[in-house]
Amino acid sequence: MTPIELLFDRPSAARLTATHGIMRRISHNFPGATDEPYSGPTLLPWKGFVIAFGLLLGIMAILLGSFAFTHRSRAPGNSVMAAENLDVEQTVNVSAAQVRSGTFIAVTVAHTDESIQVHIPTKAKEGTRLRLRGKGRASPQGGPSGDLYLLIHIIS
Repeated sequence: MTPIELLFDRPSAARLTATHGIMRRISHNFPGATDEPYSGPTLLPWKGFVIAFGLLLGIMAILLGSFAFTHRSRAPGNSVMAAENLDVEQTVNVSAAQVRSGTFIAVTVAHTDESIQVHIPTKAKEGTRLRLRGKGRASPQGGPSGDLYLLIHIIS
């Protein structure tokens, strides 16, 4: 049977014969290449499925690990979570004239008796909160201190 007859009679056998001939030539030109006959298609490509599933599991593990690593500070008992309890809120009485001029005032921090200069913004209103980082309570584990929040109370 010639390749033309195979092409019209059984196209899959024609492709198989052509491929087999090419592989035979390759194995002849390159030592170590094999000349294995075609055994037909496999019913279930398990090897490819296992590789794809393994890659998917690996990617998921990396993503979950990075998510857990970036959100570890929100876990209970962590020092960052405890730092929220180190914040202090203190009320500061300011006159309306001081708010209009946007002046600096001396504030004594209640829990440390430290005197600090604080700028009162010109657009401050009743109940405005000013945040001073690191001026709150000290961390017992030696971590960063909490924040001091000054609550502005305007007196006439």
